[in-house]
Amino acid sequence: STHTVEALVKLQAELVELQNQVFSIGNEVSSNEDLTKHPEVDSYIQQLRGFSPKLQDALEQLQKEYFTVMGKHPEKPRKPKTHAKILCGQSEEDLRSQARKRIGSRPYRAQAMDLVSEF
Repeated sequence: STHTVEALVKLQAELVELQNQVFSIGNEVSSNEDLTKHPEVDSYIQQLRGFSPKLQDALEQLQKEYFTVMGKHPEKPRKPKTHAKILCGQSEEDLRSQARKRIGSRPYRAQAMDLVSEF
């Protein structure tokens, strides 16, 4: 409905405002110590804490509207399947096993140091 769209547009504008505020704070400080002393950090954190429940409410409202229109609940997002990482034609596990074989007969500390440097 138009009410939901208006609410989402309002939330998007509020998010952009928060992002601009944090970018300006970030540009004004040079270290974490300066950041703790910046006068706008507390108000930014309070606004961010206030934004989260509004966003959650908008999500619930959008899900209810989806159910009303579609007659079913929205599907939960699926996590992407992780594929075996391949580097130089070998999988990550193959590379790790080769590194373990090379350093197998050394003391533990030396093995750990070699493993880190090998991999």
